Amino acid sequence: MKGDDIRNKLGIYGTQGVADAANKPGSRDGSVKWTDASGNFWLFGGNGYPTGGVVGRLNDLWKYNIVTNEWTWMKGNNIKNQFGVYGTQGVSDVANKPGSRNLSVSWTDASGNFWLFGGRGYPGSGSFDRLNDLWKYNIVTNEWTWMNGDNNIDQAGVYGTQGIADAANKPGSRENSVSWVDASGYFWLFGGFGYDELGGLGYLSDLWKYNTSINEWTWIKGDNTRYQYGVYGTQGTADVANKPGSRQLSTGCTDASGNFWLFGGQGYDGNGFSGKLNDLWKYDIAANEWTWMKGDNDVNQFGIYGTQGTADVANNPSGITSCVSWRDGSSNLWFFGGSGYDVSNSLGSLNDLWEYKPATNEWTWVKGDNTRNQGGVYGIQGTADAANKPGSRSYPVNWMDGSGNLWFFGGGGYDVSSTSGSLNDLWKLSVALITLPLHLLEFNGHLQNGNALLSWKTENEQNTSHFEIERSTDGRNYTTVGNVAAFNQPGIHNYNYTDNSIAALAVPVVYYRLKQKDIDGRFTYSGIVVLSIDNSRNIVLFYPNPVINEANLMITVNNKEKVQVRIIDNAGRIIKQQELNLSAGSTSLSLEVTTLSKGIYFMQLKSETINEQRKFVKQ
Repeated sequence: MKGDDIRNKLGIYGTQGVADAANKPGSRDGSVKWTDASGNFWLFGGNGYPTGGVVGRLNDLWKYNIVTNEWTWMKGNNIKNQFGVYGTQGVSDVANKPGSRNLSVSWTDASGNFWLFGGRGYPGSGSFDRLNDLWKYNIVTNEWTWMNGDNNIDQAGVYGTQGIADAANKPGSRENSVSWVDASGYFWLFGGFGYDELGGLGYLSDLWKYNTSINEWTWIKGDNTRYQYGVYGTQGTADVANKPGSRQLSTGCTDASGNFWLFGGQGYDGNGFSGKLNDLWKYDIAANEWTWMKGDNDVNQFGIYGTQGTADVANNPSGITSCVSWRDGSSNLWFFGGSGYDVSNSLGSLNDLWEYKPATNEWTWVKGDNTRNQGGVYGIQGTADAANKPGSRSYPVNWMDGSGNLWFFGGGGYDVSSTSGSLNDLWKLSVALITLPLHLLEFNGHLQNGNALLSWKTENEQNTSHFEIERSTDGRNYTTVGNVAAFNQPGIHNYNYTDNSIAALAVPVVYYRLKQKDIDGRFTYSGIVVLSIDNSRNIVLFYPNPVINEANLMITVNNKEKVQVRIIDNAGRIIKQQELNLSAGSTSLSLEVTTLSKGIYFMQLKSETINEQRKFVKQ
């Protein structure tokens, strides 16, 4: 939409307060952002390029008008490394201004004022470092007010009593925190890299609430000392003892119910190791409890991408830092970019776009690449194209417009020539135009009069061309035996296919799968249906092995069966068990094993005709 497709560009500031098509912020990363009541986007500071040719920390304030596609330099300096002008705490003044900084956090209050906290930069005088100053910007008066915190660097936190607001309370100086706003208008702050109550510098796990009406901080949860391990508990289960480990460079957003979501970062897992995290947490304000929802409780996990556009319980983004997040109109959470591990476990800069659905607790890799350090494909400025993609990057900023489109700006990453540096490109992602493959609700099969009768059910058919029915006699090598056109319409659809050529195969077992093909050429595979041609045989298929979050169990029987299914650990203890009432044919069952500890287990199945035990590894 705007800006340059090459790295390290200088800003064009024009006249302060005057919009111009030629204006543009210089390349930068680690800025903060707001959206005003008129839908304009605002950008402050970062580490990047002003009018001069040398990179440094910035304190310039910009406004972008979506309708006119123009930037306006509103406030601050057009040169780097400026000290703040604090004035009198609580008193606005046209001369006041925060010092140059990056890696701050921001909020917007109910009156439309912008708020800025901390980061790493310049105080009122002296050396630059970590800050804990809290500022308010009034759009109408174009004035900054220093509201709370210190005008010096590297201040220890004053925590007071957990849960009790106090005028003396204040978070310590820090950078790379996460911020939210709740439904009551309170500001929330979590973690970062900074100073604890004892003045120690390190990763933090403290959760704070700020009340604008009384100008007071409250320490709500977490620890007042650095370097704390996470307490994960049971995945999906809230507990007052649960807490994310100390970390920085995470991202977060709110859901439609007002819960806070926290993802990833650099910090401590549940086992005392430090590294990149991919754990997803939910915080319930009313209960004051954290829930570990998804991801791993170990650091430095590589991404499990699955098939692009297809949700899967096994999918997970990698351990990642400095990505961006937001919530769409359907209450799904989205995450883009950052620094992390790609599909081959190589560390680098990423441009993958992920969607997380709280309703199903599943990740979908939606767009971008599953390999690191990708250059951008810019296309024609202002023209959408399915082939366009931002280059891999960290520390961008993002906004949502009134139509539900995502916008984001800059960061440190890769330009059109795949060269790394600081960026000032402005992108719009039309989420509504992303077409995802259908959702396969079920796929079943049974034998009748020597023929294989297959049936399946789908929903959300968009961009769907047809289904190819593939058959195998060894479970490894498949050939196409049929083709069924898709309805390619919204709603739920039922399909059938009969394979009447299996009698000539002269094999005891036959395997089937669906290859669902999209109009644009993408495709996905279904699970496997196994049919026993030899009536004397029952078949059990268990995959994948090793298993991460969910295992698939396929049981084929020739008559009605009541089967006892047990998961047994290496010490012989029964961990899970259930009874299945099976009809003749193939039955698919998903077994959720997320809560199992890593190790060796056994899947045991018993009925009148089945007595099998399968060894598997939980990763």
